[in-house]
Amino acid sequence: MWIYYGCDITFILLTLLVLINRFVFKIDFYQMVGIMSGSSTDPAALAFSTKYLDSDIPNQSYATVYPLVTISRILVAQLLLLLFASWYFINFYLVQDKKHISLQTNKINIIKLG
Repeated sequence: MWIYYGCDITFILLTLLVLINRFVFKIDFYQMVGIMSGSSTDPAALAFSTKYLDSDIPNQSYATVYPLVTISRILVAQLLLLLFASWYFINFYLVQDKKHISLQTNKINIIKLG
């Protein structure tokens, strides 16, 4: 089931990327292929498109998109880690004095102490 979610997310985002680049920004196909390869950080797709299209334009657009995507992935991973760590700190250290958390099968019951 999870594989379908991953396929759907990838397909929807690449479709939106193609539609926005083609109709809003008026980017040609050669640049769009490089942008799609760079946004998914897929050098195999870039190698295929460069060989198939017999052009160097996908390499140039890949080189402009790839560093930005790599840096944004690192930043998003750090922000998610910070978000989950702060949630853990708030729920398990600050609330511990006033409330007792008992975990059951699929529920969390909060019982006030005192």
